[in-house]
Amino acid sequence: MDYCPYSVNAAKLASSQDKKHINVKASKNDTLYEKISKGRTTIPVVYVDGKYIGGFTEYESYAKNAKKSVNVLE
Repeated sequence: MDYCPYSVNAAKLASSQDKKHINVKASKNDTLYEKISKGRTTIPVVYVDGKYIGGFTEYESYAKNAKKSVNVLE
């Protein structure tokens, strides 16, 4: 996660809002990445309560209006 500014910012945003979040490091060759990314090619892949939100930009917009737990996949 330290190498991707969007992933870092997504995790910081979640932490700053006291959101529960999980950072998962997965390579594009990893089965977990394939299952969660569902063909998406950018990171982070952000889900909120099991619903796909998007990358950092979409999550930033969503987070301004939501109060839910967050999962961040890197």
